[in-house]
Amino acid sequence: MGAPTHLHVVYRLTGYPLHGKDTDLPPREIDVSQIPLYELQRIFHAGPSNPLLERRHVNSEKAFRLQAFTSEAIDTSAYNWEFSGRWSDDQ
Repeated sequence: MGAPTHLHVVYRLTGYPLHGKDTDLPPREIDVSQIPLYELQRIFHAGPSNPLLERRHVNSEKAFRLQAFTSEAIDTSAYNWEFSGRWSDDQ
């Protein structure tokens, strides 16, 4: 048998280009798993027992707060952003 897997939550921002504006832009994905869970819960107004595994819309205020934790631009004027978390056993 293989080694036991360690499950953890991976958090991502997925950006879809706004229709009609910059249609030549590709979809984007930003890994925000490095942001502490308590900060994500504060940004998304989630309770302490909520691991944030559901999809959530990212408005410009939330994008600004997330931007403090990542070096990648979260452009809300060109993209609709969605936050999601999922279980992963990737090492």
